[in-house]
Amino acid sequence: MPGEWVEQLREAASLASRKQVMQLIAQIPPDKAVLARALTEKAKLFDFQAIIDFCH
Repeated sequence: MPGEWVEQLREAASLASRKQVMQLIAQIPPDKAVLARALTEKAKLFDFQAIIDFCH
């Protein structure tokens, strides 16, 4: 994913904004479905630290 998208995801997770995180996950293309599923699971569990860690 582009750096700008990753930064937006990190920021949304830092703010614990599940809605914004889910909106960004929706932008992930189908060929990266595994990534989308993994991030969705973390967002559903409110595991924002895991998402932040992914962004580094």
